[in-house]
Amino acid sequence: MKNNEFALIIIVLLVNISIFAIWYTLPLLFSNIFNYNYALVSILLAIIPLVEIIGSIPIGFYVDNGSAKSIGTFGTMFLIFTPIIFVLFSGIGLIDIILLGIGSITTEISLQAYVFNIVKKVKIKYIGLVYGLAGIGGLAGAASGGFLFQYYSLWYLLAFISGLLLVALALFVKYLEPLEATHKVKQSNLNKILGEEAGLYKKFKHFVTGLSMFSFIFGFFEWAIWLLVPILIIIKSADIFYGGVIYGVICLPFGFGSLLASHIYKKRSKRRVIACSIIIAIIAMLSTSFLLNFSVYILVILLLASFTISTTYLTLSGYILERDRRDIAEFYVFETVSYDAGGAIGILISGFTVLATSITAVSVIFSVLAAAFLAYFLFVGKDVR
Repeated sequence: MKNNEFALIIIVLLVNISIFAIWYTLPLLFSNIFNYNYALVSILLAIIPLVEIIGSIPIGFYVDNGSAKSIGTFGTMFLIFTPIIFVLFSGIGLIDIILLGIGSITTEISLQAYVFNIVKKVKIKYIGLVYGLAGIGGLAGAASGGFLFQYYSLWYLLAFISGLLLVALALFVKYLEPLEATHKVKQSNLNKILGEEAGLYKKFKHFVTGLSMFSFIFGFFEWAIWLLVPILIIIKSADIFYGGVIYGVICLPFGFGSLLASHIYKKRSKRRVIACSIIIAIIAMLSTSFLLNFSVYILVILLLASFTISTTYLTLSGYILERDRRDIAEFYVFETVSYDAGGAIGILISGFTVLATSITAVSVIFSVLAAAFLAYFLFVGKDVR
């Protein structure tokens, strides 16, 4: 493995540990600050995906034109500032949320561009490895954040997150070379970007539509669970560290599902893998409504759902690798906008319908959306193979 490939893997791991440590502890902090008004907390946290939606188009444009390294460096620095500003100036939480949104989306898009372009040949197994490590980073981050929040002070949490991000930033600057512009002629401004996006949609109409539908579902599920777990931990007065482990365990199958999909991936079986994964996810989520009093079983169900969702995600990503890898940043814009739109709705539903009703609401809405995606994919998007 080359130095830049190894450095990218370490960066992905460190960034995911840091982000998940922030994501798990931020709802806990806001709940304390706003006297456990979960509706208000959800409204504030929903700003994060909205910021990412606004920033995804211009960021994707610059990444696609050879600025992945500078954008990634910029985003990592914003992530470093996020916990520092919150600890030192906790009264300006709104600004901190905006910084977290900017830092997350810039880092994610630039790293995504590197993941798909740093390897000269298409290696879907490598992509699965990177996503698998990201899932491990989620577990380590949520558990570490919960441990430091429960047994130590915010200053320890600040030092932990900032230290990891500083190492990631140093690796980013030293080992990741700038990506070449994916277009023959660089665009000097954003005037033509909407036309480029429209052209990409026209070229891959059914795929982009299906990808957007699935990304909306993905974001709805992941962001809803992100807020549900900390809220339930607070309401039931459970151990915060234990809650972080639970949240991390739920996130872990996202990585392992991608890793499995990368090994079983074949062009001819791709549609079958996607269809079976979505069907299993629908059945799993609907069953949560009958297991409200059995938290252990619900955890197993959520593990299965996250695993099958990630399997679908990587299998869809293979379509990009096979056809138009040069426009990965633009594809990621469609995905990000849809993902964050679903995330904002998932957060609000979780915050306004806490406890058992929120699980039921999330599972029913998820199942309806997933069924719509499956119907479109099977009967309309037949050319996506």
